[in-house]
Amino acid sequence: MTNSPRVSLASLDHKVDELDSKVDVVTERLDSKIDESMAQTRMLFERSQSDIRQIAEGVGVLNTKMDRAIDRWERTEARVEKKGRDVDILKVAYGDLDRRLARLEEGP
Repeated sequence: MTNSPRVSLASLDHKVDELDSKVDVVTERLDSKIDESMAQTRMLFERSQSDIRQIAEGVGVLNTKMDRAIDRWERTEARVEKKGRDVDILKVAYGDLDRRLARLEEGP
């Protein structure tokens, strides 16, 4: 009976060693997966940064184009308003000419 506890302790020690080596294997696999995930995450992050830069550049270009379009629109609007005023002046002038012509046609 004295050997029985020693055999159990030896067997238990062997089992603990096996478990230890299994834990080491799992730890190595987990470390490997973590490293892979980190590498993929870095790659995605760098790609996202590049995409964000491209989008920002595109927005800048669009802002410039919109500013130019707004300036052009404002100049066109100012010309249209001026022409509208010119048309109003011409209407008054034609109205005056029409009245004068009507008086002339009526005779003295």
